[in-house]
Amino acid sequence: MGKTNKPDEKYDVKEMDDQTRKILKQLLQIFADLCGLSLGYRTVAWDMACIFLSDKGFGDWPTKVIEKYGSEMFPHWQDIAEFDVDMMSGAEYKRITQMMINEGIFSASDEVFELANQFMLKSAEW
Repeated sequence: MGKTNKPDEKYDVKEMDDQTRKILKQLLQIFADLCGLSLGYRTVAWDMACIFLSDKGFGDWPTKVIEKYGSEMFPHWQDIAEFDVDMMSGAEYKRITQMMINEGIFSASDEVFELANQFMLKSAEW
C-alpha cells in the first residue's frame, strides 16, 4: 500500500523548487497588482496560478498553497486575499488573457509569458 500524505505534508510550500517559487511569485504579484482594478484580469491571474500549481503536482490543494505562499510573500496578504475572483466562460478567459498579453501584463518573464499563451489556448477548449 502506498504512502498517504496529509495535505499539510504533501502541499508544503517549502517543497517547491526555486523555479516553481519564482513563477508562482510572479503570478501572485500580477494578482496583487490587479486587486481593485479588474475582476476579470484578477481572475485570470488567480486561475493561472492554480493551474500552474496543479500542473506541478499541487492539484488537490492549489488555493491552500497560494494562501500559504502569499502570506509569506506579501506583508498585507490578508488584505489582498479579500479580493474575489469570478467564474467565466472559456471565451471570456481567452479574450481577457489575450488583452492581458497585448498589454504586457505577463512580461515578468519568458516562463510567465509562455504560461499565459498556454492558458489562452487551453481556455478556448472550455
